[in-house]
Amino acid sequence: MRILIANRRLCDYTGTEIVTRDLALAFRSLGHQPVVYSPWLGGPAREVEAAGIPVHRDLRLLPAAPDVVHGNHPKPLLDALFRFPGVPAVAVCHDATSPRDEPVFHPRILRYVAVDERCRRRLAQEAAIPRDRILVRPNAVDLARFTQRPPLPAVPARAVVFSNNASWRTHLPAVRAACRRASLALDVVGGGARAQLSRPETVLGQYDVVFAKARCALEALATGAAVVLCDAGGLGPMVTPANVEHLRRFNFGQGVLTRRPTAEAILAELQHYDASDAARVCTRVRAEAGLEPSAREWVHLYTEVVEEARRGLPTDGLEERTALDQLQARWGWEARLERQEAWWQMLEPLPFVGSPLARIARRVTLSWPG
Repeated sequence: MRILIANRRLCDYTGTEIVTRDLALAFRSLGHQPVVYSPWLGGPAREVEAAGIPVHRDLRLLPAAPDVVHGNHPKPLLDALFRFPGVPAVAVCHDATSPRDEPVFHPRILRYVAVDERCRRRLAQEAAIPRDRILVRPNAVDLARFTQRPPLPAVPARAVVFSNNASWRTHLPAVRAACRRASLALDVVGGGARAQLSRPETVLGQYDVVFAKARCALEALATGAAVVLCDAGGLGPMVTPANVEHLRRFNFGQGVLTRRPTAEAILAELQHYDASDAARVCTRVRAEAGLEPSAREWVHLYTEVVEEARRGLPTDGLEERTALDQLQARWGWEARLERQEAWWQMLEPLPFVGSPLARIARRVTLSWPG
């Protein structure tokens, strides 16, 4: 099967970029023909290309139409629908609030997949999307990369904040204060601390406690670490055998970060540390959240979609073109945002671009489509 994965960016090691890389590699290992499309390419794109998988920033360069499109963001998904008339698609919602993940309806999008319950609710609020086309499919983790660490000590000694949002402006000061009081040595990895890792699997096994959310939390759980759900958006619980099923329904993400991350609240969660509990959670995650079985489930879904499309799509050419024109006009802000990003990338070699004032200006101009 020829599978086109469309993602907004493939430059950094953030959530959907890792999903895109991992799925492309998994599909290739299963004998399929993945192709990746993204207007912005970087480190993850080079990893995918090194495995022999085509990566394009221009859809006109694809030699043949795919059988199905897997769209992680509306704008690149719409680009692919424009480029390949008649090809069905699966749209994935990865964020319950971001404007870049705003659900769109098109007759050739035959399934809408939410990564958690909050995203499912967002999809259900789009009146045009049929409810029977909405599915929930949680994220998966590459168990070959994130191997299980040796058993945890009875008393934790080392902790890490694993987040691209960790900085002195967010939850990091509270985590530092809690770890000092708990006699935990603390490190920080992630883009916010200028310590982004392309291969976090090489270091996570060194830590007893990990502060993370969403995909980062899932990866840490797969190694056997004790995980406290914590990020810039709030504080959740330590993951235990009693709550892991509920927390996975929300992707260990923002929906369960319901408290303000104060030092006292974080310290209270650290009191729940239990090496045997962490081992039981690790066993369950590795049994239920592996990348290979998840990739097989995706392929099964694509097969259903392709067969459904072959039986006939409920639209004619003029109606489809009109729908795409309307959707592209609705997403014109994304093109403006891409031009702004290109402008900032051209300025990066200049010394002043790294100044605090320039970083603030960049954050403001790229934070909202207007």
